[in-house]
Amino acid sequence: MSWTRTRWALALTVLAVAGCGGGPAPRYHSQSMLYLAVAVPAGAKLPEAVAGSLLPPLDELARCRPDWASAVAAGRRMLSRSGAVKLEIQTRDTLVFPDGEYLLRFGQGFNESELIAAASAERALTLVAMVAPHEVASAYPALQAVALAAAEAWGGYVYDVSAKLPVTPAAYAGWRFDPAACDLPRHVLIQQYPYQPGRLRMVTLGMAKFACPELEVRDYPSENAIAVRSLLAGAAGALIARSLAAAGPSEFPRTLDLPAAFLRAAGSQSVSVREAAARGGERVRVSVAAGEADKGDPQEAVVRLAPVEPDGDLGRWTAELSRQLIGFGQQLDIQQNQPLQPDILQAVQASLPALRDEFRAGLPAGSACFVQFRREAPGAGVELLWAQVVGWPDGGLDIQVVSQPVLTRSLAAGDRIRCAETDVVDWAVRGADGGMRSFPRPANKP
Repeated sequence: MSWTRTRWALALTVLAVAGCGGGPAPRYHSQSMLYLAVAVPAGAKLPEAVAGSLLPPLDELARCRPDWASAVAAGRRMLSRSGAVKLEIQTRDTLVFPDGEYLLRFGQGFNESELIAAASAERALTLVAMVAPHEVASAYPALQAVALAAAEAWGGYVYDVSAKLPVTPAAYAGWRFDPAACDLPRHVLIQQYPYQPGRLRMVTLGMAKFACPELEVRDYPSENAIAVRSLLAGAAGALIARSLAAAGPSEFPRTLDLPAAFLRAAGSQSVSVREAAARGGERVRVSVAAGEADKGDPQEAVVRLAPVEPDGDLGRWTAELSRQLIGFGQQLDIQQNQPLQPDILQAVQASLPALRDEFRAGLPAGSACFVQFRREAPGAGVELLWAQVVGWPDGGLDIQVVSQPVLTRSLAAGDRIRCAETDVVDWAVRGADGGMRSFPRPANKP
């Protein structure tokens, strides 16, 4: 996990909550840190890092994208205020740029040629603004407009440095922040990695823009990763909603009491953060305590989510969370290298058009569609993995992996990928009442 090596990294230390790792209760930061960059391919020129160089691109953005007009106007006002935005040209000596592998896994909207160009980037214009938390709703889209305009004008890409999210201008044009319907994956990245051999950590990146510490969960079983991801996404949304509404810094709650329906939705789609305060329905309670920053974290301020019960068993807790949010436990038999029966596979394929039509028509609230798909790991074999369907365009299925892959090193539970319909070998639909309807295959049913 890389991070910038500029003096602006020190600002995050200033924002850090004293006592993380066992001290006083975490608090919101007194300021939100908005940190974006516009990286350009090798050989491309960057104008001088002054506000005047950004005004023509803003004019062009307003002309070409009328839906950005209000954000463009706010961006002009922000640039006109002395010291409101820190502009700086940075190189690989002062900023860690995403490499090709990172762009391939986490980059948004890149085609092959764009990936190659982006990986060659050696210079970037960084834009940093420190604002009061309640000003984020207007200041963040304003800075987004400046970054988008510059990226389109200079042939580069937008890099959300705090969230470590590289995005093409074409994709970023649809990412304008809207506090009423915050699409969390566009503003806060959630990453999972082994912080020690055999010990997993999942952490948010990008919460500083909402005056929040990062959130983490540690030492959960890998098979429950997607439920942990939903929990982190939902908790992040709830804490962001509180920050946007607060008049000033305040302590975090000791516990969060979140609607299960909100957590299910937050893990896979755009939802209003206001839904985090919804009443009624099944709830999930989670304790909130000071966490421990790891090397490469964007902040020293980290909050750990855990069971409410003292010394609660994390494996049992996350397994129950998985059943509560998904409808079944994720410890599924992977059936490595076992042959598929041709007649069953043919029947599954024949059933997909009807399932696709059902999904596109819209499943009832609280329902979810899952598929089991075939994944080949070159040189290792083939494994069958379960995933939740989050989109079904004509080119295949957009899925979020539920199973923790064993053979496929480049894939992890919680990752979103595109899957060909021809790779689907089974499916199941969870109803709003928690009941499961599935293709009548005799083995390995969730």
